[in-house]
Amino acid sequence: MENDAHVKAVYTHLKSWIDGSQELDASSMVMLVTQVIGLIQREIPEHGQGDYKKQIALTVIRLVIKDSELTDVAKANLTLLVDTTVPTMIDAMISIAKNKIDLGKATNAVAGCFGKCL
Repeated sequence: MENDAHVKAVYTHLKSWIDGSQELDASSMVMLVTQVIGLIQREIPEHGQGDYKKQIALTVIRLVIKDSELTDVAKANLTLLVDTTVPTMIDAMISIAKNKIDLGKATNAVAGCFGKCL
């Protein structure tokens, strides 16, 4: 997948992450995923290719991590995050963008639970 033309195009746009102008760590992962999703949507605007787009996103994020100047331990930790959490994060972001998740209701539900639990 690394040789896919779309992967190369999105990766090229994210070169600043690799060059160190953005900090690459667990806390910046949401911003990185958001950037990747936006770039992929511009690169492949057609609908119905969600699985393919998701694979591009995961591949690009792994490449950014691999090509960074992070220590091997930091790379391994971020790669684990990509393998375990980022796919769900992508799904949630897409669901929110498609209005399949009502953030107002979700926030109220969480707040209600905290109010009862505390």
